[in-house]
Amino acid sequence: MDEETLGSRIVDSRKRCKMTQEELSERLGVTAQAVSKWENDISCPDITLLPKLSSIFGISVDELLSGRKNESVEALDEVKRKPFERLIFRVRFVGADGDRIAANIPMPLLKIVVECGDADGYINFSDEKSGGNEAFRSRIDLKKVLELVEKSTLGKLFELESSYGERLEVYVE
Repeated sequence: MDEETLGSRIVDSRKRCKMTQEELSERLGVTAQAVSKWENDISCPDITLLPKLSSIFGISVDELLSGRKNESVEALDEVKRKPFERLIFRVRFVGADGDRIAANIPMPLLKIVVECGDADGYINFSDEKSGGNEAFRSRIDLKKVLELVEKSTLGKLFELESSYGERLEVYVE
């Protein structure tokens, strides 16, 4: 499998913005040949051009360089926000040995569990195979998650990672 490169991200972003190499070069004040060299991984853009490139493409400099999206928590107004009924509570857990757990729970169902359930209102995660003296343990307070979402907080709510490689991520999308 080919590794994604800066050049391939520039090509993909330029095409997503429906721009030619010439149009991009004009906006940046460089030659079309320079853009071609970047896209073919022959050279890289000058560091001073990275903020302008990322602005043109509508992505962060970090996403341009690494390919990883900057996942943030946002408080959206009601106009921009999906209706509560369409929101999904997502939890991803990866254990030290590579075991994976993924849960995608519609927010209305989560609300029912919190309001009507006999449970204590928590989801508990642990990895007893972590190899360390203390296993990775995490507990998600579903009542607090529901409160955040009802106040329009969306995105990656938190991420935990242990020194043994266990990882827990919680999103609302």
